[in-house]
Amino acid sequence: MADQKISQLTEVTNPNPNDVLPIVNGGSTKKITVANLAVAGSSGTSGTNGSQGLSGSNGSSGTSGSNGSSGTSGSSGTSPSGVATTTVNPDYINAGRISSDQSVGVNSDIIFNTSIKSSGITLNTATGVFTLTANKTYRIFGSLSFNSFSDATNGYIVYDWVDATTNTSLDTTGVSVGVGEALNRNVSEFNSTSAFLIYTPNTNQTIKLRVVGAVGTVYVRAGIGSKAIIEQINPTVTVNNGTNGSSGTSGVNGTSGSSGTSGNGTSGSSGTSGNGTSGTSGSSGTSVGAVVASLLRGSRTTQQTSGLTSGGIVIFTQSDTSIGSDISLNTSTGKITLASDKTYRLTAQVPGFVGTAGKVSFCWYNENISSFIGSQSQNMSPTNMAAYGVSGGLSEAIITTTGSTVLSYRIVDISGVSGIGGNTDFTTSNSYPWFDAQVISAYSPLVNGTSGTSGTSGVNGSSGTSGSNGSSGTSGSSGTSVLTTVTGTTSTGDLNVGGNLTVTGSISVVSGSITMPQRPAFRVYGAGGSVSATTILSGSQTVVDYNQGNAWNNSNGTFTAPIAGLYQVNIVARCAGNANPSAQVIVRKNSGGTITTQIMLEWATNTTANHIGGSTITKMAVGDTLYAVVPLGSVSFDGNDNFSVAYIG
Repeated sequence: MADQKISQLTEVTNPNPNDVLPIVNGGSTKKITVANLAVAGSSGTSGTNGSQGLSGSNGSSGTSGSNGSSGTSGSSGTSPSGVATTTVNPDYINAGRISSDQSVGVNSDIIFNTSIKSSGITLNTATGVFTLTANKTYRIFGSLSFNSFSDATNGYIVYDWVDATTNTSLDTTGVSVGVGEALNRNVSEFNSTSAFLIYTPNTNQTIKLRVVGAVGTVYVRAGIGSKAIIEQINPTVTVNNGTNGSSGTSGVNGTSGSSGTSGNGTSGSSGTSGNGTSGTSGSSGTSVGAVVASLLRGSRTTQQTSGLTSGGIVIFTQSDTSIGSDISLNTSTGKITLASDKTYRLTAQVPGFVGTAGKVSFCWYNENISSFIGSQSQNMSPTNMAAYGVSGGLSEAIITTTGSTVLSYRIVDISGVSGIGGNTDFTTSNSYPWFDAQVISAYSPLVNGTSGTSGTSGVNGSSGTSGSNGSSGTSGSSGTSVLTTVTGTTSTGDLNVGGNLTVTGSISVVSGSITMPQRPAFRVYGAGGSVSATTILSGSQTVVDYNQGNAWNNSNGTFTAPIAGLYQVNIVARCAGNANPSAQVIVRKNSGGTITTQIMLEWATNTTANHIGGSTITKMAVGDTLYAVVPLGSVSFDGNDNFSVAYIG
């Protein structure tokens, strides 16, 4: 084999052992024979596999099983009922003139100088003025004894219950007046000897007994029958509830469920849990109620001339005052029906009669058993020349009903009488027969029992695993903003204030307004016609334009301040005629019994002025009242005239 450069060598297959192969090293060439080279052998057999590697780690544990359902709650235990208490506190006073006779004539106030027994009603023994409380209903009675009429032939007095401030009669119908007269003044009549009425004041009010008409003077006797009795007939009832029962104890928790097994598989489900059932709630106590004291007062408005025989019925033709539904009047027959299972007090009187040397007596009559009941009222003309005396007065009866009962007021005995009521020796208005019927006892009121104790809660079942989270709830609507304290802040948007808002500093309204939709305010205008002294503008004389906040009472012509502060007051009126005498209209404020003039309109005699008006700003406390009164002359109050009040701050 010839020498070759390495780069020139090609693959030699099956070389000869004597062949020489050149080897170049560092620029020198060396030779090596093939015999000195190892010849590549055939491939050997594969070696055995190595040992198996370590196993991979276990997979993660499966998820826990779902929780078991909760058990039902245990039933609640029964609770006992409690008992409530009630207290009834009616107001009353019994007063009289005990020392020194009092000389009286027209416009004299009767001075009762001793309070014998009282509760809740006060008497000024120097002035004879009683103080009543608003919204309470009273039975008011006054009776006088007399001597020494200055005119022994024609002398008489008429007395009535009046407002102590304005001297206006509490009952303008006249049926409540009392009369005293000289013994021989008129032999053909007999008149009521007491002043009696049922009355409910709208505000705290002072009243007195006053002589409203007279001929001459007379002495009111002391220590002999001159008395006043006032009693509340609709007392309040206070009910105190019992205490609530204590709550029952919670039940024991149930056993937890077993956990699922670990491993590459899923965990087993958790055991079921359940609460025991809740105990049944205890029964509630008894409901509360109260007894309503029913009352009915009725009368006639004309003289009765028919049926004037023994056993004849006095026919009451109208209902004057009615409270409750236990008493009813048939105005055609004059008969009165009472509900069952109650006790009633009934009083009645015929104030006077017409007839020469006449006599008549009256008494209550039970139609169910055809029998007279209670006490008679016996009356006689001074010239009757009877053998014995009579004292007149009231007929009274007390009856307890066991079923629906019908009563009437009947004539027991009569002679020489041609008419009852309407005595023409006096003003005939309000001089006619009347009656008063009232429930004074009934079944006891119901009372509330106390709430019973709660029953013991049932045993809780075992707890299951927690369930998945629920979806987020819907966001609640925005609440109303509440402004508490603001210092140096500018706000925009709406501000609704419920309750009180106290501002230190000032409020600037750039645009918009501050509104008070319930600001106390009213306006009335005239219904037309003449109004004479002494009359408060009210009722049929006024027409309500608006009454915001309902502080104006049109029936009695009074505005009562519900908020303390400043009020704008306005009034416009017209004189009744340019040729009339002088006249006045005055707006007065009553603050705790102190009367002050706020506005006065005044016309001179033969005035040339017609409509005039006045205005002022009045400061009022809560409960103060305003009213417009004609104290002098006559004025016209029609659609061009008005009276208004508005709260301004």
